[in-house]
This record gives sequence, structure tokens and C-alpha cells, in this order.
Amino acid sequence: MSKEEVQRIVAELLTEEDMDRSVSGQLDSGEHPYGDHPSLSREMTQQLGRDLFRDIVDRVKRYSGEDSFNKMSAQQLMYGALGEALEIEQHHKDDLEALAVKVVSDQFGIGPGVVEFDAKLTPKGASFAKVKTQQVQVEKPEGHTDEKLSAEISKRKLINSMIHGAGRKGQYMFHEVEEDLKNIDEDLVKIYGTLMAVNDFNYWAFSDAEIASLGQQSSQRAGSVHVEEIKRGEGEVGPRWKIVAEGMSFPLLLHELNKGVLELVSIHGLPEDEKVHEYVLSKTDLLDSETWDLKIGPGVWDRFVDAVGDDAEVRSHLYQELVSLPAEEFNHKMKELIEGSDEGKQWLVDLANDIKDEIKHEDYEEAMSQQSSDDDYREDDDDGYDDIDADDIDISDLFK
Repeated sequence: MSKEEVQRIVAELLTEEDMDRSVSGQLDSGEHPYGDHPSLSREMTQQLGRDLFRDIVDRVKRYSGEDSFNKMSAQQLMYGALGEALEIEQHHKDDLEALAVKVVSDQFGIGPGVVEFDAKLTPKGASFAKVKTQQVQVEKPEGHTDEKLSAEISKRKLINSMIHGAGRKGQYMFHEVEEDLKNIDEDLVKIYGTLMAVNDFNYWAFSDAEIASLGQQSSQRAGSVHVEEIKRGEGEVGPRWKIVAEGMSFPLLLHELNKGVLELVSIHGLPEDEKVHEYVLSKTDLLDSETWDLKIGPGVWDRFVDAVGDDAEVRSHLYQELVSLPAEEFNHKMKELIEGSDEGKQWLVDLANDIKDEIKHEDYEEAMSQQSSDDDYREDDDDGYDDIDADDIDISDLFK
């Protein structure tokens, strides 16, 4: 081998934007938390993972302006972006916290007074962490077959993947408020993009063991979220739920808030039996699983969103209906949805159109109630249905 060839190979290795070999091996062999999931074939998890990885590499290059990078140079990009972001944000903390809540509320169609938000930028790291680092031994509940419990565990795993997938998608929602951010600093969008793209890259560039070790070495978490039920006195009115989220930087706060909203809606997907509930969570809601939730979840969430469309209200209703299904049915419907089968498409079309009709009916009743108390109500009006400002959503167009 010539000297020139050796130099070429070394140069390629130093600029290789590739995933860690052990991660790649796990993806190909199926030796990961989603390897035996009934809704995901090995080929599908490979496709979801590799598609996501290519997107991440493209994002790092696009935001940073670098034509090539490796694992070490990527860390320099990320920590440089984080330092710049924290320096800028310290002077705009309150405005950015309020902006994060607005962006997420708009994304999910959450009106005023529906949910209480407590969103904080915490540049020194999240002050709380609800994720368990290891399995807690919970006794297997009696009176339930292994098949039923396995189905519930698989359902919760996939719900977790969607929660983290929504968080990952949500962390780039700073693009929805680019003008607001540019008014703070012209480079803030680029800084945020670089920070989050490299953060995503790290989940593929480092092995699971390396990520776990880094987590144990640091007392800080970049963000965290939990949902609280608000206890109110008799006659006291207000939202029932509060989403408490912290993030070191604005896009990290967006990430956590998105997860919080999905976690709240996903309460409908938890087993009603308290003992089954605790047993399932002891097997699924773990930090070790989170790395693969972030690897597989974005692809699962994207397929759900692509099928549903852009209407926030319909999407939120659909998600709630989906996670409320019995475990076996949920796992089957999600398999069909992820694979894009005709059965999955038609089921979603029918459900979405039912939801659309319900929304129109609720809007109609609200409008009629308003008209009946309006001094300017006109006796010659028809039933008023055509006057309702409701989106005409034809979900079936998405599948043509």
C-alpha cells in the first residue's frame, strides 16, 4: 500500500460521520429493546434507524456549515454552540420560557386554561429527574397471563418511543419562531440547530455503554419533565394537570415540553389495574431504554404525523384514541400504521373523519349557543352550520 493510500484512509477515518460499530451491530442483529417488538420487524427498525441517522448527519452539516466531521470534532461544535446559547439566553430567560410554552401549545392545539405549564430554563442542568436508572423489582401481578402482560409492556414501549420521537421533533420547533429568535440574536437559529443536531448524533456515535457511563459521571441532566395532577379545593376551578419542564437551553426546553404533552395524553394508554400499571412501568420506563427510544421513536412518530397531517386538534384526538386501545389491538394497529398497509390507512381515515365530525359538531353547538345569547341574532338565519369556521380535513388525501 502506497503512502498516498495510507494517508487517504487515515483522512477518511478522521472525518467519518458514522455510527458506533456496536450500535450498528445492534441495529442489524435486533439485539436492542425493540428487537422483538410485535409492531416492528427487524427490517423496519433498521430502516427507521438508518433513515434517522442520515437525517442527523445532514442536519449537523447544514447547521454547522462543516462539510465533514467526526465524533470528537462534533463535541467541539456542540459545546461551543451550548456556550453561545447560554450566554445569549441569560438576558432573555422569561421571554424564551413564555415563547416555548406558546410554541408547544400551538403545536398541539392546547387552548388557554386547559393545561398549566411550569417551564424553566435551567442553564446549570435540570433540578429533578424522574427517569429510573435501573429496573426496580416489582412482583408480577396475579391473575394475568404472560401474553397479556407482554402485550402491555410492548404497548408501553412503543408509546415511550412516540413520546421521545415527539420530543426529538419538537426540539427543532424553534424554526416556528425564527423571527422572534433573530430579534434576540441573528445567529441563534444556527446555534440551536448545531446544538441539537450534534446532541442527536451522539446517540449514534457513542455506544450504549459509553452513554450510560457519561450519564453516571455527570450529576447534570440537560432537561427533564414530569406531569402533576393539581389538587384543588371544593369549588376551585382551573386546569387539572400541570406539566413541569426544565431545559438547559431553549430547544431542550421545547424537547421536554413536547414529551410532557405526549406523556399527559398517554395516561389514557396505561393499564387501569394499578398493579399491572406498576409492573409495566418497571419494565419499560428506564434510562437504559431511553437511548433506543430516541433512536427508533422519531421514525415511529414521523410515520404517525405524516399519516395524520398538520391539523393539531385532529392529531391530538387521534393520538388519544390510539393509545386508549387495548394493548393487543394497539400493537396490531401500530404495526399496520408503521408499515403503511391498506388496513392501517383505512382505519386511520375512518377514525380521523369521525373525529373531524365530532369537532365540527362541537363547534356548531358552541356557535349556536353563542348566537342564542347574541342581541343581534337574526331570525332569518338558517341552522348556521355553514358559518362554522372548521377546517375541511380530508385525511384520505394523505394516502393517495
